[in-house]
Amino acid sequence: MPAPRLPGPETARMLHSSYNRAPRRKLIPNLFSSILQVIADSDHPLTEPEIVVAISKRMNRNDEELKRQITVGLQDALITGYLRMKNLRYSVVTNRLEQLQSRAASSSSGMAGSSWISQATASESMESLDVSGETTREMESEN
Repeated sequence: MPAPRLPGPETARMLHSSYNRAPRRKLIPNLFSSILQVIADSDHPLTEPEIVVAISKRMNRNDEELKRQITVGLQDALITGYLRMKNLRYSVVTNRLEQLQSRAASSSSGMAGSSWISQATASESMESLDVSGETTREMESEN
């Protein structure tokens, strides 16, 4: 009778690989700033489905990945303080919006042609959103 085989390095690699982790997804360019612009341009607070419809029209696409990333973007905007939610309706935080406008106005001399929201939030949104859809704060709290 052959001796039982002990796990080798190939087994260890299989055990440590992430079978249960979500696949890495590509971020939709300028989605965070589009979310903020749609809500800021509206004359009343918007529900998530209204935001999805408005951004779908703006980006000329309507797929599940877009809807998923909008949901994640809305959560990031709530966490970072750009948006607030009351009765399942999202609205822009006015003083935060004014800070963005003043910050973008002072740095816009070298960024001709881009919007104030995309200038001010580009670095922050990329830092706070992981490609798999989890915010870095959520990932840190899990570890």
